[in-house]
Amino acid sequence: MIKKYLQFIKESVSLSKNFGMTYDELDDILNYITDEFPDLEYFVDDSSRSTLIGQDENSFIITLNRKGLSWPTDLPALHYVEPKIFGLINDVNTQLKQFGLYISDSDFGETDAYYELVVTRIGHEPNRRLANL
Repeated sequence: MIKKYLQFIKESVSLSKNFGMTYDELDDILNYITDEFPDLEYFVDDSSRSTLIGQDENSFIITLNRKGLSWPTDLPALHYVEPKIFGLINDVNTQLKQFGLYISDSDFGETDAYYELVVTRIGHEPNRRLANL
């Protein structure tokens, strides 16, 4: 079941076709975060699943959550990442620039059990959800 879900996620956002990068390249970039927080895993998804922005063809989201998270019964807060996440986002941004991308928004999800990064094309400003203004 997990394997099918991961395949669905990969098919829902075509990084190479729409954003000029492969999943392996993104994985290398996100090592800045996963090396610092080895208990986190990430998923790539379409911007329509974002809690921070509306549907946007120039953006996709990366959701970081605890490995082995069992929805909805096991929702540990990720506040422990907050002291270091902004420095790591800066490192990720530096690497994303080579693909014409940057992290336009980031914040904890509605449950504080996941952390969301909105990746957007440089020069584009996504529409933020009203609750986040």
